[in-house]
Amino acid sequence: MNMLKNIPTFLIVDDDATMARLLAKVTERAFGGELRVESIIDPHTALKRIEQGGVDILLTDLEMPGIDGIDILKYAKRRNAYTQVIVLTGNSSDQALLTALECGANDYLLKPVDQLALVDLLRQTCQRRLRWQRALVDTWQKQKQACASE
Repeated sequence: MNMLKNIPTFLIVDDDATMARLLAKVTERAFGGELRVESIIDPHTALKRIEQGGVDILLTDLEMPGIDGIDILKYAKRRNAYTQVIVLTGNSSDQALLTALECGANDYLLKPVDQLALVDLLRQTCQRRLRWQRALVDTWQKQKQACASE
């Protein structure tokens, strides 16, 4: 199976159900069948979903009760360092945003979310993900060839 033809899974995690629905609707409208969109409003359920694997792009709110977006980000990156993570915050000067970037977030969006900015950022994220994936496949093939020639 060619990994590069798989449809990426985009997981939205936000405890605000209205926001989660809006983000999912905007994404589905803009990307159609290019992304498999899932949204979860409970952070505990989100961790279980991430544990199942197959989350390629994660968008998580930073401020949620119980388990915050930093915890979800760290868990997703431990599960798969190549997961592209976008954090969502209502305050650009928030220390949590800086912490998220230090913990491996690939980008961020500010609330209220500009729909065009979301679509543009997701396009960039999909392109970055594809570049990373191609680089990994190339590296794997080179290692495989090197082992075969030994």
